[in-house]
Amino acid sequence: MSSGLRILAVIVNLVPYHVARWSAVAEAGHQVAVLQRRAGDPFAVLATGADQAPFELHTLADPGAGGPPWPEQLLAWIDRLNPQVLVLSGYSFPESLAGLLVAAQRGLPVVVCSESNRHDAPRKPWTEALKRRVLKLAQAGLVGGEPQAAYLQQLGVAPEAIFRGYNAVDNDHFATAHHWRGLPALSNGTETASAHDYDDFAWVPKRQLNEYFSKDYFEIFGKATSTR
Repeated sequence: MSSGLRILAVIVNLVPYHVARWSAVAEAGHQVAVLQRRAGDPFAVLATGADQAPFELHTLADPGAGGPPWPEQLLAWIDRLNPQVLVLSGYSFPESLAGLLVAAQRGLPVVVCSESNRHDAPRKPWTEALKRRVLKLAQAGLVGGEPQAAYLQQLGVAPEAIFRGYNAVDNDHFATAHHWRGLPALSNGTETASAHDYDDFAWVPKRQLNEYFSKDYFEIFGKATSTR
């Protein structure tokens, strides 16, 4: 559909719920391209390949393994794909920070997707202050619900620029996912678990923002906030 948007998304790695989300966006008539930091997931059951994604998918090179810096890679993809909007998973991952930086340089609108809330991890004043500065580079936020919306608002995102529905589930998509993925259905006691049960991983420890505050990321913060 020619009236659709050209959307570039940046994620950590593709898993089934990303397929559900971005497939729906593509089916709505938008041109979707997704960049992932890595191919594969620590949980084998979440492994999802490009053949399962009905949209353009590319894997970024790892700067720690000799690849170009994150900002350089993202600038190259933005120049190549010419998106009208950049959608980022969170604002603490290195590729998300780089995305905020290069989007500001290119004048590209950014939507930050967030599942964080004020009480899901200990908060420190200095990290909260950095988040506020970084989020000035985003034009909108997409969140899971009211606690997440309230937290983004506390971090300075305008309430009219915060939208709900990030964690909505497409039951029709997941009802048949174990067929198209070739995964066996799992016994759930008296019921058969559909593939969306594989995605209910709340066991991964909360990623703290200061994990990523190496010298490189402080540099990204400084460059990003100086563009305003």
